[in-house]
Amino acid sequence: MQQATTRIQTVETVVGNIDQYKASNQTEIRFRPGQVTLSKNAKDAIDEMANGVKGQHGYIFEVQGFSAGKGQAAIQTSQKMAESVVRYLVLNHEIPVYRIYLVGMGNAPTSEDAKTKRISGGRVEISLLKNDLEQLSSNTGAPATTSDQQQQPK
Repeated sequence: MQQATTRIQTVETVVGNIDQYKASNQTEIRFRPGQVTLSKNAKDAIDEMANGVKGQHGYIFEVQGFSAGKGQAAIQTSQKMAESVVRYLVLNHEIPVYRIYLVGMGNAPTSEDAKTKRISGGRVEISLLKNDLEQLSSNTGAPATTSDQQQQPK
């Protein structure tokens, strides 16, 4: 009976934390004015992030594009830059589309803009967010072992 109760509590914890994502890694891709294609350095940075999630579950990529300019044109440009990053992740790293959240922010200010002057081209911020689902589910087999290990004399 105790084992069943422990399993139920563990499942409740896993389900409760399923949508709790925490920032794990972040990178920024810079674009020259008018450019929406990825440079070699940009691809290398994306490769490094994407290689870290091969075979894993419980992650999403947040891809936000920012561009200079005003109004709808800035939003469209930022969207195109972000889409080039998403296309690269999907085609070159087989990241499922449902694991990517994309948004074109146009020239919306960020906290970084308050510290530094704006760049003339554009940029895409890529954040890797992970939840603890994989870690929690791997602990479901033997939840009591950690407390047993702590009580053993050294």
